Formats: sequence, structure tokens, C-alpha cells
Amino acid sequence: MHKTYYPTGNEYVSLPMINASCEIESINYLSMRDRGLIEICGEPFLKPVILIGGKEQTLENIKWEREHFWIPTFTANIGSLNIKGAYITPLERKGFILRITVLDEYSPFEGQIGIKGNFSKVLHSINESKLIEGKKHVYRSLWNQNLMFDFRTGLTLFSFGFITDDGFDHIQYTEEPLYSHSRSKSDSNFDSDFDSDFDSDFDSDTNTDAYSDSGSAIHFELYKSIAVEKGISKTIDIYCGLGLEEVGAATQAIEFQRETTDVLKSELCQWLKTRTQVIEDAHLMTLLNLNQFFNYFYASGKTLDTEEIILCTSRSPRYYVSAAYWDRDSLIWSFPAFLMMDQKVARNALEYVYSKQIRNAGIHSRYIDGTVLEPGFELDELCAFILALGQYLNHTEDFSILEEPPVKKGIHMIYEKLMHERHPEIELYKTFLMPTDDMHTYRYLTYNNVLVWKVFGIYEKLFNYYGQIDRAQEATTRMKAVKEAIFKHLIVTKSDQKYFAWSGDLSGHHDFYDEPPGSLTLLAYYGFVDVEDNVFKNTFNYLYSEAFPHYFKGTEFEELGCSHADHPWILAISNSMLNGRKEQAYQMLRKTKMDNYIACESIDEHTGMPTTGEHFGTCAGFLAYTIYKSWRTTNDKTISWNWNNRE
Repeated sequence: MHKTYYPTGNEYVSLPMINASCEIESINYLSMRDRGLIEICGEPFLKPVILIGGKEQTLENIKWEREHFWIPTFTANIGSLNIKGAYITPLERKGFILRITVLDEYSPFEGQIGIKGNFSKVLHSINESKLIEGKKHVYRSLWNQNLMFDFRTGLTLFSFGFITDDGFDHIQYTEEPLYSHSRSKSDSNFDSDFDSDFDSDFDSDTNTDAYSDSGSAIHFELYKSIAVEKGISKTIDIYCGLGLEEVGAATQAIEFQRETTDVLKSELCQWLKTRTQVIEDAHLMTLLNLNQFFNYFYASGKTLDTEEIILCTSRSPRYYVSAAYWDRDSLIWSFPAFLMMDQKVARNALEYVYSKQIRNAGIHSRYIDGTVLEPGFELDELCAFILALGQYLNHTEDFSILEEPPVKKGIHMIYEKLMHERHPEIELYKTFLMPTDDMHTYRYLTYNNVLVWKVFGIYEKLFNYYGQIDRAQEATTRMKAVKEAIFKHLIVTKSDQKYFAWSGDLSGHHDFYDEPPGSLTLLAYYGFVDVEDNVFKNTFNYLYSEAFPHYFKGTEFEELGCSHADHPWILAISNSMLNGRKEQAYQMLRKTKMDNYIACESIDEHTGMPTTGEHFGTCAGFLAYTIYKSWRTTNDKTISWNWNNRE
């Protein structure tokens, strides 16, 4: 059975697996040094707990909502005791807050509120998740007088710790150290007698601590005693700070406490509110904004160690190629949603790719520092740099970015790389891998070359801006020649009807196919042909017919898939919002829960439940963008390309 999660997070910390039982199964952060995600896991890592008479109570009738389409909140009850909870991830902070409020209208309440959890596995995730060998430590911090947890691999890799207002009244932990015995500490007045009850191995003055190896877990329980009259609510805030070592983590938790949850939550709510997109359809508006925010917080982020902005496929390990970088994913799918949401975010994204990622532009996938992860050239990924830049300039008219040295250098570098892929005699450009990252049949793809056609149109404007009139004319000439070459060499005839081929070798061999990550159904959207063009109409109608084996005709979700994942793709539904099938797309979106309404790669054609690629961050961005664009087409800004020369 598919498990339901309510992910949240901020620029530094992701909570991808908050389950329906209110438990956090893991948290993670980005590390530039380690080129991926560091996951802190438990079974669970953390859960909210309410004790009555010293016994843990079961939360009943748990219901979930999201504030401002992002902050996960839950309500539950224990008999007549009503509970409200929220996982709050304040902007630009290294940690999160758990807020719990209790209220009993009929009886006074006396008990304990807090958390319990397990610090067990630490994983390094880049596509695959691998166990990191190291020692887990728990000790009392001199900085906040509460427990701190370290993971050390020689030096400390990270630390985290929890505090609450006025301190916890009960702290207990058990761990399995390398030596033969384990310790347990249960203390009803932790602050006053913590040190006296422990032997010399645990001395707060010297921060000596207990530890366990990578194969064992530290179990912890932190509770605060409360007593309230009937009809009176009580709120407990538990602050978790994360850092590269003890001081950073402890003081982050202290800062949360000093700022107060009310202030930090208000700042987050205001940020979300000002970026919320409003459309008339309530369900589609929810999908749009939830996926817009998931795209921002999961397809981009800041590294804990260097505090640099990065882009990636997804910061959730549930996505099968998480924490890595693809040009296409970030710049064709994710970037339009950044631009829709916040111009500054979009500019930061471009500055990252034109500095960190430009040297290996077009290579299949890379680590977040720009180093090659998976080799293999992909033409659509090379084009993605210029497509995103052109979209940014058209939307913002912020031409100052063209004066940034990495951008200026990158523009010319991409052009040179593109020329290396040109056929020696024909104005068509080859690829090694297709948009699914699968191997090609023939190296000249129609969709990819339509992107090249589009890119040359942008280059004409770029070269004119730089005063390079001859190069601008060259780009115009190449743009025209690419279109002519596509119609001459990448057309197939079936039953006296002409269709765009998927690919060809330019020697008379073709194949007919399609992939949602780079679909022939988008040729009119890119402006290459008019929607009434006969070749395009024939191609479009053939793909959406029983003749095409990857069209799921007669199912609940009549959409396109491909051999990479042979089910309807969410990217295909997004494509339909751009290619003229928006009403069909809307109906499918109203019927599918996807991954608890967050984009996944593909869905079951009968049930609409995820089949591949849960928590697909960049796809979430494209879904949000295409809902917005298709719903508000009449309000779109007209492309003018009236770029003035910098002189």
C-alpha cells in the first residue's frame, strides 16, 4: 500500500518523510563537500508524544492540512483532549520547530508533552543511499544545557539538538556504545542533578560523552510536564537546531527560542502568501501552489557547509535519482516555476548554473558541484542554458545579468559546444542520449533540433545585445537552415500522411516514437510550427491514438507514457496543458492524487497512484508552471525581444 507523506522544509533542512502518524522518519541537508544529501534517519527519527499518568497515549482521528499550501499541520484527540500540531521550517534557518497545542473543554489536563525518537542511520544519498560509518554521540551541551547529538567521522560531520521554553522536565536516552554496557538516564529534574547522577565518563565540564557505532541507535525521550484547567489551551514549542558541530546546532535552537515561533511562523506565512498564485479553480490552485513550493524547497536549496545555492532533481531520497543535477530538469522544468514565483530566485538559479555547472554543460548528469556524475551528451540539456536565459530576459528585462562574467563566458561556450554537435553538411545537431536519458536509436532527434532552432533565435538577440552583428546574422541564418533541414530530413510518410519522425540518421532511416520529457506534441508550443500545420496535426493525432503503443487509450488516465516508464507521465499531463489538451489535463489532475498531490514521474493508468518517481522536485515545478500558464494564457506577457544594445 502506498504510504502517505507530508513533506516540508526550508532552504537548509528537508523533512521529506513526515508520515500520516505524525512521525518524522528522516531529515536531511545538502553538503557541497559530500556532493549530495546527508540523511539523518530513525525508526522513526522523531514523533510527538503525550503522556498521561506516565503512559504514552495514542493519537486518534489524525487529520492533516497545510497552511499556505506548505506548512503541514495536524489535529487529533485523546478522548476529550484536542491536539493541534505543526511542523514549521523557518526561512533561511538550519532547523525546524514542532509546535503542539492541547485543549480540553471538559476536564483539566495534567501530563507530559514532548518527543521521542531514534538517532540510528546516517546515509549519504546521490541517487543511491549508502550508510556512512561513524560514531553517534550524545552529551549535555554547555551552550543550551540540553542534550546534543553528534555524528563524527574523525571530525564532527553534523550535530543536532532540541530545546524548549523553560527546559524539559524529563530526559531519557539509551544507547549501545562500543564498550560492553549501555547506559540509561531518566531524570525528572534534569538541569539540577544531571551531572551528579552520572559517572566520570559523562562530565558536563569537559563535554565527555557517550557514543555508539554506526550499527546501533541512540533512543531519546524529552518531555515537559504541564497542568492546565479545562477550557484553557497550552502550547509547547520544541526547537531543533542543526549545525556542522555542537555550537552551530545549539545556538540555532537558541535563536529559534529567542525569535519565538510566532514571529518565525509569521515571516514564513507572509513569504508564502506573497508568492501564492491565485486562480479560480480551488483544486488546481492547491496543486499549483503545493507543487510550486515543493519545487522551490526540494529542487533547490542551500548547502549546510558552504551556504551556497544549488539546484537538483529532488532533495527527497524518495525520488530515485535524488540530490543530483540535470540541466534539463533544472532549467526546462524547474526554472519556469522559479521565474513565476520570484525573480530573484530565478536569477540566483541562473548564476549557479552559469558558474558551477557550465563547464560540463550538456553532460547527462552532474554532482551539485558541477563534477560529472553520469557521462553521455544530451542536446536538449545543452540547449537548456540558453532557453532558460532567454525566458528570464523576456520575463524580467533584467539585462544586467548579461554583464556577469560567468554568464557572458557561458553564452559563448554553449555556442561553441553546439557547433561540435553539428552535422558536417546538414544544419542538424546530434545527441547521444534522449530526453529520458535512454540510448538513442538514431542521433538526430526532431524535438532536440527544434530546441536548437529556438536557441538560435535567442542567440540572435544575445549577439545583437553584445554588438556582434555578424554573429547575430549567422544565428538567424542557422535558425532558418535548421527548420528547413528538419522538414527535409526528419519527416516520415505513413499511408500517404506526413509525420515528424522521432529521430533519424540523415541517411533515410527513421523511427517514430515519443517521450514526455521531450515530446513532439510541444513543437507548436515552442513556436516551431502553427497548431494547424498538417505535419504537426498528423503527428499529434497519431500519438494520441490507439496506434501509438504508449498512449493509454480507454483507461482512466488517457495520456502518454514511454518505454522508460510505461505508464502515463505527469510531465505528459503538463505537456497537454501546453499543447491544446488542457481540459483533458485538468480532468486528469482532478482525479489523481499523484504522491499526496505532489508530482511524481508516472501514475497508474487506472488508479492514478504513483508508479515511479515519487517526490519529483523539478517535475513539480513544471506542473505548477503549466497549470498557471494554461489557466492564465490571456495574461501572459507578449514576447517582444526589443533588447537594446548595451551602448
